[in-house]
Amino acid sequence: MLMTMYYAEVGDGRKGVYGNVPYVMAEIAHITFKYNGPAVDDGTMALDEVVEALQGFSGAYQKLANRVSPGTTYELKVSGFGTGSFEMLILAAMIWSHYGDQLKALGTVVEGVKWVISLLRDVIQAKKHTKGRPFNISVSGDNNRVLIINQEGSEFSTTREVLEILQDGLVDKELKRIAEPLDEGSVDSAEIVAQDVDVRATISSPEKPYFQLEGSESKINPIEIVGKLVSLNKERDKGTFRLKNNETVPYHFVGNDKEQFYEDFSHEGLVKAVGKAEFDENLRPTRLDIQSAHPIQAELALGPGTDTETGTEE
Repeated sequence: MLMTMYYAEVGDGRKGVYGNVPYVMAEIAHITFKYNGPAVDDGTMALDEVVEALQGFSGAYQKLANRVSPGTTYELKVSGFGTGSFEMLILAAMIWSHYGDQLKALGTVVEGVKWVISLLRDVIQAKKHTKGRPFNISVSGDNNRVLIINQEGSEFSTTREVLEILQDGLVDKELKRIAEPLDEGSVDSAEIVAQDVDVRATISSPEKPYFQLEGSESKINPIEIVGKLVSLNKERDKGTFRLKNNETVPYHFVGNDKEQFYEDFSHEGLVKAVGKAEFDENLRPTRLDIQSAHPIQAELALGPGTDTETGTEE
């Protein structure tokens, strides 16, 4: 799956008003967002995974860009689809709240894109180096450089800014969203490239565990949940599950009896899914690992002690 993103470049002096705020925007810079692997070579990808990945990239880009240009706003729009793999063209307008030192510091948007993608690449490399585990720090001779020492004793030289982002977990949630579609032998890698300056960041499927959230931000618990199986990709055993409050959650079937699950999927009514769920900080399910699904009668969908919004049993 290939997504090409376009960002406005300062240059031709176009100006206007965004709400009551003056803005300037101009030429185009290019970013490619690509997934590689057998499951996406035909140019298709599950919609929920595409949305999650785009939200992850957009959130990470905005947070990192705000470190250099806090007055900048980004508006992304999908403008079309390409062929050869799954390709989306995304138009983005950069809007500055004023025209002063920020623009001089940023130079052109091509330079700004290079800076942001380079920073994103370095944070990704640091997370791959630490493998999602605790690490030690050593200050090198250069005042702006630090050494991150992982649990194997290997050193990774980086900037203090990257270390700060890593320690604060500034883009951890966003990177998890980008890595989520990765599945060894199916979706092998995710790649983000600033085309105009050839700066790229890559995450491979074996590296996916390094980008999972830890602690209270992500909780995985056994669950029985009532809802409807909306979609199913039989090559990947993944799809979408609709909760009783009409919210949708991506799922992965991890049980042993695939044929029985495929039969249960054909059931048009509600099912009780048994497995494990990942919850966000608000205890809302964000991902399901389903071991089995059991069709149920609609009038029996809600029983004593059932959460009427999510369908989870307390």
